[in-house]
Amino acid sequence: FLKADYSVECNSAEHLRIERLAWASIIVYALGVPCCTLLILLCCRHSIITGNPMLLSRATTFIHQEYKMGTYWWEVAEIFRKCFLVGLITVL
Repeated sequence: FLKADYSVECNSAEHLRIERLAWASIIVYALGVPCCTLLILLCCRHSIITGNPMLLSRATTFIHQEYKMGTYWWEVAEIFRKCFLVGLITVL
């Protein structure tokens, strides 16, 4: 479990460094997951569209099986939408 570290003063140099690291991690995760998913889907798009399964396209079936053959990439848009909505609710 995460424990509070009361030795770090708010607005100190160490606190700002930790805060920057946290924001960078959030941004990398929010952009990295959809981009990596898109990259994987683009690598196996030919076998998805033609219906000729390869090892990678079979491994990623859980991502694109709910969509029509030409819209395999729509899951990436859904991931972006979910990240946006969660981020918006968190900020509000």
